[in-house]
Amino acid sequence: MYTSEYLLMHEIAWPRQMLLEIAQEFAPKILKRQSALRKFKYIKNQGSVLYEKFEKYHDNEISKKSWSQLFTRGFKMKIARQNGKGYFYAGPDSVRIINTLLNKVPEDGGFHFNGKDGVTVVNSLEVPEIKMPDIKIKTKTEPNLNENKQEETIKGPGRIIH
Repeated sequence: MYTSEYLLMHEIAWPRQMLLEIAQEFAPKILKRQSALRKFKYIKNQGSVLYEKFEKYHDNEISKKSWSQLFTRGFKMKIARQNGKGYFYAGPDSVRIINTLLNKVPEDGGFHFNGKDGVTVVNSLEVPEIKMPDIKIKTKTEPNLNENKQEETIKGPGRIIH
C-alpha cells in the first residue's frame, strides 16, 4: 500500500503573514502606455521558485502538487508551461480573492484551504490548552488495624468517581 510522507492540504492553516507575502508577489503593476483594454500587467511567477521562497511556512512537508493547488484552485490563478517550467499567472479574479481575504483575515488569524473548496478564513491560529480532570479510581477497601476502612486511589483507566 502506498503511503505519502507529505501532509495533506486540509491539515494546514496558513498564517496571515504568508497571505501578505503572496499579495506582494502577485501585485499588478500599471502599464506605462495604457490601452483601453489592458491597464495592468499581471505578474507571473515560477511555481518551484515560489515553493522554495515560502519554505519557512511549509518546511518541505507538502508536495509541490498540493502547493500548486493552493494557487490554482484556492486563489484561482492560471498555470502555464514555458520551457518545461510551470508559471502561475494572477489575473483579476486572483487579485480580488486575495484582497477580499486580506480584508477578512484578522491580524492573529490565517486562512485554510482543503484542496477542493475555496479558501476559508481562520480567526485565530492559537490552539487552546486542553486541561483534563484527574481521574480517581476506587479500589477494594481493606480492613485496617484500627478497624477503619481505608481507600486507595490510583490514576489510570477504570471507573470515574465524581
